[in-house]
Amino acid sequence: MTYLAGNVDPLLYHPTRGIDVNTKKTLYQALEVAQNASPETIDAAYRSVSARLRERQARDPDGAALARTAVEEAYRTLSNENLRRRYDTRLAFGGADARPVFETEERPWIARNMPWLLMAAAAAAGAYGYHHHVQGERAAVAAQLREKEELLARQQAESDEAARRSREAEESRKRRMDDARYQVWVDQTRREAAAHSRRLEQDAAREQRVEEMTRRREEAEARRRLEQEKVRLRHLEQQNYGYRRY
Repeated sequence: MTYLAGNVDPLLYHPTRGIDVNTKKTLYQALEVAQNASPETIDAAYRSVSARLRERQARDPDGAALARTAVEEAYRTLSNENLRRRYDTRLAFGGADARPVFETEERPWIARNMPWLLMAAAAAAGAYGYHHHVQGERAAVAAQLREKEELLARQQAESDEAARRSREAEESRKRRMDDARYQVWVDQTRREAAAHSRRLEQDAAREQRVEEMTRRREEAEARRRLEQEKVRLRHLEQQNYGYRRY
């Protein structure tokens, strides 16, 4: 960082020389405030001057850029209490010499870079928090996926079990139907066998009756013929007896 301290209106930034002493403006004059201005006044003046520079940008881009650099340099110094106090001391004891005086930041490195360190720490904390959040989200998603997979596995197992039970029930029903058909066939075969046996017995009994009737008829016919033969023999005997009488 470079700062000018001189007795006659030092400090305006130049892109090649760093400080342009020809303008004869102090940091307070760059912000258009008094040397005893309060921090609130300096903030308000910085906003006002910045607004005018934005309006000037369209008309004079190069001049607006240089002026904006000077205003930024002035605000950066005057808004810092330590740097403002050091600048006021050099401004008060600088005499009439308008040469630029370079001031080196004497604060420790950690103090000078504390804002950047805080930003880096915040960024690291944010990155760690984001990483932790992402890891948590991933873990949650993985847990949900595992739960869904387990649920699907349970549902698949229940579906397979239901299908197995259905197949077993269907097979049992088919076996019962086959057993019932077989029993019906056995019963029908038995009935048919019994009926056939009865028919055979009836046929045998009928044949036996027919044979008995035939035998009886034959016996009756034989007895009838025998009786007829006896009658004929008696007639013959009577005739022979009559012949013998004569």
